[in-house]
Amino acid sequence: MARNNHVWVKGDITGDIYYDIFKLDGKEVQYLRLYLMVKGVKGANGVKGLRTCVYGPLAELVYGHVRKGSRLAVIGHIQQRTTRQGKMVFEVVAYEVDFLRNIDWEAGERTRRDLVQRGLLRPSFKDQDTGGGAVGDSSPGDDDFSAAIPEDLIGDE
Repeated sequence: MARNNHVWVKGDITGDIYYDIFKLDGKEVQYLRLYLMVKGVKGANGVKGLRTCVYGPLAELVYGHVRKGSRLAVIGHIQQRTTRQGKMVFEVVAYEVDFLRNIDWEAGERTRRDLVQRGLLRPSFKDQDTGGGAVGDSSPGDDDFSAAIPEDLIGDE
């Protein structure tokens, strides 16, 4: 991939979601292909099915979260390749996916846990979080915020 081949796109899944596992050099590789409909600004013509592919454990994770109508933000690069049927296609190969709306969070969480158990995904920080000292991490009844207020702002009562 060339250094300047970088794309960010947001779109809604049209319903053609294809997931499979294939062998590459004797190793199983997860593959997800979906089509995103992209509508820019009012009056603009929408892209008719932007082919988007995801590989590896990220493909399985995304597949567990999405369904027809899910909105995603995808960061990746554009590639041109020939399909098995000999057709030339352009597609976005995703290496980062953000879930924006109409997401199946419960199914996605089950998929994430399964990937972690199989050693294909690191546990998330929320699984290991023991508190970071943020507001709300204080002891019950500890509502004295006066230490956070500069002395010159505290008035005489």
